[in-house]
Amino acid sequence: MKNESNPKKQSGASRTISNQCNMQRYKIVLSFIIIFHGNLFAQKNSMYDKNFEGYTNYVSNEFGITCYMPQKFSDLNKYIELWMIRKDSHAGAFYGPILQANDNKCIIMYPSFPFYNSKNDFQIGKKTVMINKLLNNDNLNEEPKSGTNNLYPRSQIIFELKTAIGGFDYFGNPLSDTASFEFNDFVTIISGKMAQEMFNADSIYFYNIPLETAYQKRFSYCTGMVLSKQERATMLFKLFFTSKGKKNEEKYINMLSKQILYEENFRHETE
Repeated sequence: MKNESNPKKQSGASRTISNQCNMQRYKIVLSFIIIFHGNLFAQKNSMYDKNFEGYTNYVSNEFGITCYMPQKFSDLNKYIELWMIRKDSHAGAFYGPILQANDNKCIIMYPSFPFYNSKNDFQIGKKTVMINKLLNNDNLNEEPKSGTNNLYPRSQIIFELKTAIGGFDYFGNPLSDTASFEFNDFVTIISGKMAQEMFNADSIYFYNIPLETAYQKRFSYCTGMVLSKQERATMLFKLFFTSKGKKNEEKYINMLSKQILYEENFRHETE
């Protein structure tokens, strides 16, 4: 009897084995992500007392940023709350304190954890990329490039905006052609003297974020505000407005002026 092989069956078997391997790799990576982020959140969740004083002490000591309670705003006593750009995406962050204007027409979310990566953080990031390459049988000879804190504001804004307009799926994969996305068409940048006078920042970024549903059923408009300074932590704020509040957006932004300030002589630890 001839022992003839069946190419189709072999091809199917190969695909099955390949899929099983890919699934196993996916489970390993997913387990790593869950454990890493779970531990990270547990650590961050206990970094400061959940009140405005605890928050201001934390950002001052860790990031050299002074925060004051802006006049005509009240603390809603909400801290370290996750808010997503879209429910079907990973684009989001933890926010709090969350403040509401006394006229009930504006809400401001402060970043629970300002973004800053130390040299050690970047090294861990590079190692994570190499592990992912190893699991996917990619080229290990090409070392991943090390990022800088100065690249973060623009990259995060682009990710948020593209997600808001449906450009990414839940896992961050592109869904539509956003190659023609022009940053300056969506974002207003204030730098120089005005940025220094308002927040002692190098740059302030403003951009409108389309909402799937109104925040708290009343706040239909959202503006992202990002503060950045050379090799310092980035502050990501979200401002929500009612239709009447949106007409006075500039007024509420000006109420934050000098209430958030980068401390001039602060230096992050080298590691």
